[in-house]
Amino acid sequence: MPQLSPTSSPWYVCFTKPRQEATAVRKLEEQGYEVFLPMFTRWEKTTRGWSMRQQVMFPRYAFVRCSRSEQSIAPIRSTPGVTGLVKFGNTLAQI
Repeated sequence: MPQLSPTSSPWYVCFTKPRQEATAVRKLEEQGYEVFLPMFTRWEKTTRGWSMRQQVMFPRYAFVRCSRSEQSIAPIRSTPGVTGLVKFGNTLAQI
């Protein structure tokens, strides 16, 4: 799990397309962003017995931040799998 420090850049909340969190994370990492997608393990009963399955903790949401100080957040909106960044009015949601 990423560690938050007061001197690092803020984490932004990224809204993804339905069931495309993994695609969005992969493409954002390819562009050099630091991405966090919380997951949890769920047990499911199948015809063959019980199996573990990794599942996204917050469907359609991921957390992203710039890994370099000169990196812009503008390209995030046009990344495949991403709908946009979460905003409250004109202010981006930050963690």
